[in-house]
Amino acid sequence: MNEGIVGNPGKIHLNDKEQHMSKYNVSVRQSGDHSTSVVGDSTQFISNFTSASSATDLVKLLKVIRHEIKALDIPTDAKTAADQEVNRAIVEAQKDPPDKPQLAASLKNTVEIIKKSASVAMSMGKFWTLIKKALEWVS
Repeated sequence: MNEGIVGNPGKIHLNDKEQHMSKYNVSVRQSGDHSTSVVGDSTQFISNFTSASSATDLVKLLKVIRHEIKALDIPTDAKTAADQEVNRAIVEAQKDPPDKPQLAASLKNTVEIIKKSASVAMSMGKFWTLIKKALEWVS
């Protein structure tokens, strides 16, 4: 006797933390503390993000930056400090209206922390692209 599938057939439920991103069907997925990845149409989301994008999309971009920081090969204390700066930026971006000078300061602090902690490597290319987009938004 065949037993029926309980729940939604074809949908696998993982113990991943997932956040959906904007209208581009982008999500950030984290499996435990081991890895993060952006899934979905992140390339379109990032390429379409401009200084004219909404503050809501900025928050989503900042969350992607936060996940990218966790994937960087830098010391733990630097990751923690950079993560705290990005968290400050997220809180500021959620205010109505966001304080752009404060956002810029947090993002620049994040850049300085990363620069002091690592040599610029190919693996960090996406991080720099994301930070540049966020800084363009606040300028």
